[in-house]
Amino acid sequence: MIKYGLDIGSCSLKILGGDFSGEGFKPLGRISIPVKGYSEGTIIDKRKLLYTVLEAVNQFQVKYDKRPSSFVLGISTPQLSYVKFRKKIIRKNADSVITDREVSKYQQELLDEMVPLDRKEIYYEVEEFILDGQRGIINPQGLYASNIEMIVNGITIPLNLYNNILSLFSELGLEIEALVPEAIAQSYIYLSPEEKKSGVMFINYGWGTVKVAIFKNGFLKYYKHLPSNLNSILDLVGEIYHFNGCSTMEILREIFLSETSGFKFQNKFAVQTVSIHDVKTLLNKNIYRLFYQLRKHLEDHEVPLHFKQGIKISGGIITDYSELKSIAEDVFHQPVVITDSQHLGIDSEYVTALGLVKHQIDKEKARFQSKNLLSRLVGKMFELVDKYF
Repeated sequence: MIKYGLDIGSCSLKILGGDFSGEGFKPLGRISIPVKGYSEGTIIDKRKLLYTVLEAVNQFQVKYDKRPSSFVLGISTPQLSYVKFRKKIIRKNADSVITDREVSKYQQELLDEMVPLDRKEIYYEVEEFILDGQRGIINPQGLYASNIEMIVNGITIPLNLYNNILSLFSELGLEIEALVPEAIAQSYIYLSPEEKKSGVMFINYGWGTVKVAIFKNGFLKYYKHLPSNLNSILDLVGEIYHFNGCSTMEILREIFLSETSGFKFQNKFAVQTVSIHDVKTLLNKNIYRLFYQLRKHLEDHEVPLHFKQGIKISGGIITDYSELKSIAEDVFHQPVVITDSQHLGIDSEYVTALGLVKHQIDKEKARFQSKNLLSRLVGKMFELVDKYF
């Protein structure tokens, strides 16, 4: 079951192909090229972006002798919205067992009824089934009930944006199997099932945006997309010291690793002395503001702020910043872990693409197992009938 993950970031576009089996992940190939026409979840130039995607597909084919024709696409935009629905259904055939097809039908009816016409669900999961008042049922197949109640958590996207994305790739003859929020994809790599069950807040900290996913009892409980404004800090540092974006990234990396008060750096005009204290002051102020904003938002929406597994933070160069962990702990009063991709045996820039592949394979395996479960239940029923009647 080979899948291809496509992660389009502000700086680069990544393709990763592979398969997850009982033996773990089997990589097929990966490639990263500079992106054009796209920045911070927004298509700036459609033609340039199309060219970038086509170039990446061609390079992947040349390097690995395989041409991807369909992708699981990572999505990161402030236009994503978390939703929670609850619906009760009265079954017409209460004397018959609940089937997989029946459950799928009820789920689709719920989405059609609850999701606004101008939006499209791109991620959802049934947190719980309630059969005739009995709670805590994860899979109702093979059971009997007069009433079925479903509690569904999900994430939606504007319908016009969804259609535009599909149309964009269809122009290249490419299919999008699924759109998956970036933080959800990374959670498949950085979070264990035990952490999702116990309760954890996962923060993906990017230069332009911060994505927050909260899990409890194994399910998504909340999702939020916030501007990080780190890119504005990046621009400000560049203006102060007359560096372009790439050089500013080098400065920040030096600041994160340096134990001195300053260092000299050559810009296009002269040798500049960079004040580590001044840049860290800017960063700390911005990070504190962001985390307090996130905390207030969660409190306003009555989202519990105690997580048994604490907080996990992933991201790019910002995760190398030594004060990030202490600031987060100061604001949330929770243990904080900064994620590390070294144990994965893959560069951190490919983590999202890897998570996209794992998400889709896990989803299809679950669907296959669900169908097999019903077959086994029906088979067992016939065995009992033959034995006793």
